Amino acid sequence: MKKRRSRPIFKRIALLLLIGLSAALQYSAARYISVAGVLPNLMLVAAVTAGFTLGSEAGGFTGLFLGLYHDAQSGKILGLHALLFLYGGVIAGMVPKKSTVGDLPAALIAVYAITVLYEGAVYLFAYAIPVLRVGHVPGVSLLRAIGSIIVPAAFLNAFCSIPYYFILRPGGAN
Repeated sequence: MKKRRSRPIFKRIALLLLIGLSAALQYSAARYISVAGVLPNLMLVAAVTAGFTLGSEAGGFTGLFLGLYHDAQSGKILGLHALLFLYGGVIAGMVPKKSTVGDLPAALIAVYAITVLYEGAVYLFAYAIPVLRVGHVPGVSLLRAIGSIIVPAAFLNAFCSIPYYFILRPGGAN
């Protein structure tokens, strides 16, 4: 039987604080970090960074909790963001930690790539599948979405993940 490695109490407390801080900042201060009309998704960043630094289980837990909170705040399809955030955290936990580019660049690449996948899925559900639209949502072409929403959001999320990484990084304060 596989022995479960205990996570230092500092990492658990830091993760819980980051979950609360991310949820609070997403709906209060994130609008002030807007770049070209694109807001960072701090809750997705928290889930992906937790998955990358602490493993798939922590990333999945963080993603599920923050995704449900996001769904409750947005009032749209309950469970959609919870599922997407959960998958983002779990997938980030599967990224090899020992890469040739180093841990921080690998974390930034993971946040960037998972943000692209997340935003692409949100585009698919919001614009490409008419049955799932809530109210009247004007159509946005895929190329315009990629150029004006998906790529800028991915860069912004990757940039915003740097402090999260240094708080949760492996080998940090235990």
